[in-house]
Amino acid sequence: MRTMASACLAGVCGCAIGTGSAMAQWNPAAADYTRTDPHDIRVMTWNVQDALCSTNPRKQQATSGDWSGLARVVAAMDPDVLLLQETGDNSGNGTGGGVDSVASLTTVMNLFVQGGNDPFQGNAAVQSYVELFNPSTQLRHVFVSSANDGFNRQVILSKYPFADINNDGAATLSNFTVLADAYVPTSGNGGSAGRGVQWAEIDLPDNVYAGDLVVSCAHLKSGSDQSDKDDREVVAQRMAYFIDYFYNGAGTGTVDPNNKIPQGGVSTTVLDANTPIILGGDWNEDENTNGRKGPAEWITRAAVTGPTDGTDRDRSDMMFDDSRDFFDNSRNTQGSSKLDYIAWQDSIATLRRSWVFDSRSMGSAVPAEFAGFTPNVIGLSGIASDHLPVIADFVLQLGMQDPPQEFSLVSPADGAALNGTIPLDWENSLNADEYVVRVSTTPDIVSGLLVSQTVSSSSFAVADGTLTPCGTYYWNVIAQNGVGMVTSNETWSFVIPAPGDWDGSGGAPNSSDFLAYLNDFAAMDPRADLSPIGGDGLFNSTDFLAFLNIYAQGCN
Repeated sequence: MRTMASACLAGVCGCAIGTGSAMAQWNPAAADYTRTDPHDIRVMTWNVQDALCSTNPRKQQATSGDWSGLARVVAAMDPDVLLLQETGDNSGNGTGGGVDSVASLTTVMNLFVQGGNDPFQGNAAVQSYVELFNPSTQLRHVFVSSANDGFNRQVILSKYPFADINNDGAATLSNFTVLADAYVPTSGNGGSAGRGVQWAEIDLPDNVYAGDLVVSCAHLKSGSDQSDKDDREVVAQRMAYFIDYFYNGAGTGTVDPNNKIPQGGVSTTVLDANTPIILGGDWNEDENTNGRKGPAEWITRAAVTGPTDGTDRDRSDMMFDDSRDFFDNSRNTQGSSKLDYIAWQDSIATLRRSWVFDSRSMGSAVPAEFAGFTPNVIGLSGIASDHLPVIADFVLQLGMQDPPQEFSLVSPADGAALNGTIPLDWENSLNADEYVVRVSTTPDIVSGLLVSQTVSSSSFAVADGTLTPCGTYYWNVIAQNGVGMVTSNETWSFVIPAPGDWDGSGGAPNSSDFLAYLNDFAAMDPRADLSPIGGDGLFNSTDFLAFLNIYAQGCN
């Protein structure tokens, strides 16, 4: 069995594991939480203590309050998948009554991520939202659970779209039912009542990852009475069974081989070998101090510890986190206990690192997203929620993506004379995910580099004023993806003439430009009609004097 203690030595608790990528970026001591590898999938779970509901006065929370605190932490952690508990409870937040409908809470989540005019607050503009603080944190795929306990709902937000990947007719599931079988008892509400357990199937980009992803968000019953413990245990048992028998076929290759999971659709396929299940939530029991086999152990190990009925795809035991605060090594997520967990199928997903985030321990290492929060950034976590988030980075199997293919520049033509905004176009490169456009004063591009811009399409416009007139510039494009890059077949040049560079040859105006103007003047070329501005159809001394004026300016 792969225990959490041994795993901590191999990469959990903030330690990093090597995967062949340069070990850079993630450095909380420097307020940097960037992934070590951009392909890592980051999952974050957080009980947000009722702050995300329709009646929370968001228009007043530009620099303070729980809504703004939540948005700033999510932006700083930048998850790909965000699992939220205790959302939609207006009475719990003290600003209204009742639980939000699925539609209302979906609107709230879009406001939380993207901002906009708030229909619940007189259409006032939301003052704090995730993308305001970090535009790259685009959690725009929203799944609000239809299950609720009369107070709150669970929500899953994802960077990537939800999709039916096991052919059961559904991409998301708000709850589930498991009949008595194996270790699942005949009594107890479990996963078929109350807060419910969310499941979401996520379609990861095929040109990057070899498989997809299934996630689960659960808020188990709170309380220390025996009935509360029994309820959590039954839910955990049914979750374990659902993972093993429904998604992974209990090692048989057949979905629900014992016919104990009456889902609405009929799943025809188990998950493929590269698609892991990652679970998270507020499981309301500290596995280190409960003195029993609690929900985290049941979910990851099922009835027997060891490789016989576990919930990993190979029926070994899954793993659950022992995340720690980077600065003070605390594992607590609520008060003096760890109640919030992330678990994963470690035969498929490799944990690079996981951590608990608490602004109160970070000292001067303040993320940029926290700037301006009042009364002070150190207390932000305590204002946002009574729980702390758990965040984990996972290394998934990458797909066999081909590198970008050769391509050519299209326009402007090599050597063209241009003014104003300069549009650059090139061919699409097969397999390219993005392009880097480079403009330089030197043919080698590198030594005189002036512009280096990453774009997702095959065109880019250099804004007017970016480059100085009276110069020759060289440009090319690099196509790249996760496995390689290729430079355009050509490096072309263009000229931005000075106003008096009449023949467009580049450099300061000279005698050839003077003669070129005289020829155009004599031929009454409309281009030579300079006075007044725009021309008057006459060719006389005022036009000639206007040319002499711009000729004398040289390259200024």
